[in-house]
Amino acid sequence: MLTRILKFLTILILLVMLGFFALGAFVPEIEYESKGIARGPISEVFAKYNDIENIDEWIPDIKQVNALKETEDKKGSVYEMVIDSDGTEVKMEETVVDWVENSKLALRFETGPMEKYDVFQFLEENGQTIITGKHRVKGTNYFYKCMFALFKGGLGRVDQGYMDNFIAYYEKTKE
Repeated sequence: MLTRILKFLTILILLVMLGFFALGAFVPEIEYESKGIARGPISEVFAKYNDIENIDEWIPDIKQVNALKETEDKKGSVYEMVIDSDGTEVKMEETVVDWVENSKLALRFETGPMEKYDVFQFLEENGQTIITGKHRVKGTNYFYKCMFALFKGGLGRVDQGYMDNFIAYYEKTKE
């Protein structure tokens, strides 16, 4: 009887492991969106969104931002961000991949286990600015690819939370 239970548990563990490692092959990266509407003109919203001096007002995990390289047209600018991840400081490098004033911002983030790409579109409609974020995350090795496949919902909630925080921050600064 004990050997049957051990065989069953061994097979179950192997199936779970096989399923986990299959995720990396079938879901090598995850994609999701975030969205927010700010009641204000696009030029004002875009400027506030890109104000690095006050980014910690709406992304509270950011403890420090250092410019490693800044370009005049913003494309190619590189920043080092120090993030508080549950009491541990993590350094992340952010590169501005694309920048179209009052229209588009594309960022690439790199840290040990992941690469993340964010593309934000800004559209003005009836005195409001609609911000749409498209996010793509992939692990830097096979194990992390498998792990991030499991965290799509959690990562989506984090980025939507940051979007909601920005909208609240923007609305507060208008008062």
